[in-house]
Amino acid sequence: EVGGSAEVDDYPLWTPRGSSFFANANNDPSSAYPEPTGRVALVGHSAGGWICRAYLSDRNYGGKAYNGRELVHSLVTLGSPHGNAPGAAFKGVEWVNRRVLENADGSASPIRALAV
Repeated sequence: EVGGSAEVDDYPLWTPRGSSFFANANNDPSSAYPEPTGRVALVGHSAGGWICRAYLSDRNYGGKAYNGRELVHSLVTLGSPHGNAPGAAFKGVEWVNRRVLENADGSASPIRALAV
């Protein structure tokens, strides 16, 4: 359970704190992160696989929508659970399985995926 609930949609909102690895020399938070260029491949092992799937979604997960598919071209999962199962540990898997990853216009997502 997170914040008293096993349901992902009930997780509390949080705001990251602290300094950023990308902070500029003046420590100006408005320019702390560089603009992303290009796209990357994500590799997730075990729970990291379905967490990557949550990152790719445009839905709020724990109060934040990451929209990672804008920066990712491929996803490889290794030994990751992708099927629903009973228990609180699988609520995140159930959440990512609720909706197929698609673009805003309903077309299929261009992300290549491989589950091993």
